[in-house]
Amino acid sequence: MIAISSTPMPIRTLSQSSSLPARRRFNNFPNLRRLTSHIVHLTRRKQIRQIFDEIEVAKIKYGRLNTIVMNAVMEACVRYRDVDLDVKVFHDMSQPDSCGVDTVTYGILLKHRFDDSERIAASILLVTMK
Repeated sequence: MIAISSTPMPIRTLSQSSSLPARRRFNNFPNLRRLTSHIVHLTRRKQIRQIFDEIEVAKIKYGRLNTIVMNAVMEACVRYRDVDLDVKVFHDMSQPDSCGVDTVTYGILLKHRFDDSERIAASILLVTMK
């Protein structure tokens, strides 16, 4: 036998519901879209030093940065044709306490000129053999 309660269940109206979707409402990760956009803007203005200054400030503010932001930094290194700096960023990303690398990261790294392919291949092998 089912007991029926005399108090009615409250009906949730539209004004009581949250306007944000559940996946955004409970997400504790910072929104790094502005930082990524700013890095792209600085890349177009050819300000590589300021990009790395912004990254250091963001690491202090947010902690660990995501792969998308770091891929934007790697794109800046490709634009300036700085293979050494790009390989350094790649190694930093591949550390266990960092954001990690993905297929986009490998593609960005391979955009460098053919002359630098031996050094790039060696750095990729070091990461994949860990």
